[in-house]
Amino acid sequence: MSGPRVEDVGSGVGAQAALAIDLATWLADHPEQQPRTAADFDAAALERCPKARESILAATDHDSLKEALG
Repeated sequence: MSGPRVEDVGSGVGAQAALAIDLATWLADHPEQQPRTAADFDAAALERCPKARESILAATDHDSLKEALG
C-alpha cells in the first residue's frame, strides 16, 4: 500500500479513512482473498497479525476492525 500508514495519519477519523482506502485498494488487487464480512476480516487479522490489528484499532479509536470499517 502506497498511502500513509494508518497509524501516522494523526486522527481517528483520518486513520479510519486511510484504512478504508488501503483496504479497498488491497481488495481490488486481491479479489480472491476478499473476506465475506468485516467480522471475518477482523477474525483473520486477530489470528494472523494481532499486533498490526491492535495498532490500527488504537489509531482509529475502535475496538474491532468490524467497527472501524463501519
